[in-house]
Amino acid sequence: ILEQGGLLSPTDMPESVFNLPDYGFDIDIQPENKFSLGKIFGRREKIPSLRVNIRDYPGEIFTYMMHDSENQRVQEYLEDCSRASGILLFFDGNFSRQDKNYAKGLNNFLEKLERLTSEKQMFRIAIVITK
Repeated sequence: ILEQGGLLSPTDMPESVFNLPDYGFDIDIQPENKFSLGKIFGRREKIPSLRVNIRDYPGEIFTYMMHDSENQRVQEYLEDCSRASGILLFFDGNFSRQDKNYAKGLNNFLEKLERLTSEKQMFRIAIVITK
């Protein structure tokens, strides 16, 4: 779809965020140099692989986070995020004048997520702003 310039349809808001489907895929990291020492000496090198499991949440979840962070779906979303080892947030950079709203929502998200997680739990959060 994307290769032909099409757009993905938006994710519908379910009754519960736990009803959203899970997706998984592997990313194989290819060696930078085709003439690696393993090939020269006849050893087989293991190609590093990264397993990614995701749940595609509708954008309204973050809208609720900005304006109604006590919403049941927001609480379910936060509970699900608290069990993850990493979180990737996508923001649409095409909407001008949304910086304050995004900052408020992100601040709410981080504060509430911190309350749900233990001090020993560590995970990474990445933010992507699309163009």
